[in-house]
Amino acid sequence: MKKPEIKPLLPLIIIMIIFISVSWTGRQVIKSGDAISDQPGIIAVFQDSSSPVENRIRDLMPKLTLEEKAGLVAGTGMRGFGAAPANGQSTLKVPGAAGTTMPVTRLGIPSIILADGPAGLRINPFRGTDSSITYYCTAFPVATLLASTWDTTLVKRTGKAMGNEVHEYGADILLAPAQNIHRNPLGGRNFEY
Repeated sequence: MKKPEIKPLLPLIIIMIIFISVSWTGRQVIKSGDAISDQPGIIAVFQDSSSPVENRIRDLMPKLTLEEKAGLVAGTGMRGFGAAPANGQSTLKVPGAAGTTMPVTRLGIPSIILADGPAGLRINPFRGTDSSITYYCTAFPVATLLASTWDTTLVKRTGKAMGNEVHEYGADILLAPAQNIHRNPLGGRNFEY
């Protein structure tokens, strides 16, 4: 059986490492290839935020099974599109989110909540049965409009505001910005790009 390549998984792995690294700073690092330690304060190379990303990926990849790698890439999916949450995972942490990645609990890799953009966060405005509390999100200008201002400071401020809202509503990654070459003369989905 051919060994899976790292390159197709690289963007997802880098994102995962960034999120994982926040909780492991300042701990002793064990050498590559060693098992994950249960001792407090001791971490593997892939968990060490001070290590170069390439080293962390090389350390993490052999520790993941093929099923775990597939779970990270496939995730749990979005309700209503035939990709029901698997293995007891749920997107209900943030209703309306696009889905979640599968956690790898034995390595301390959490499930990451993905939410649609690209003109701000798109989630359900209600959580549970309590309709007295709403979670409405800001409708930010689309990227085409922001680009037409030529104001890089405005674009940065808008991106920062989107990021803050994503964080405040409990999502981890906003699936944005989006890109489109607008080849349909009738407009198509131009409103969102």
